Amino acid sequence: LKTVVRCLPPKPAEDVFWQGVQAWVTDENVLGRCFILERFEGAYPLAPYIAFKNEEQVATFSRKYDG
Repeated sequence: LKTVVRCLPPKPAEDVFWQGVQAWVTDENVLGRCFILERFEGAYPLAPYIAFKNEEQVATFSRKYDG
């Protein structure tokens, strides 16, 4: 189940983001992940994508992560 994380601070470091979610994003519960940073109209919106293996893991991440 693909999850897109939104409303993050501007231009955070990718490694800082992944360290912040390491309790919920592990090799055991995700199929894949990526961090996209694009320049758009002078801003740098970013979108971490996480592919969780099941709905329970998505729900847990949604409840617990407060970026």
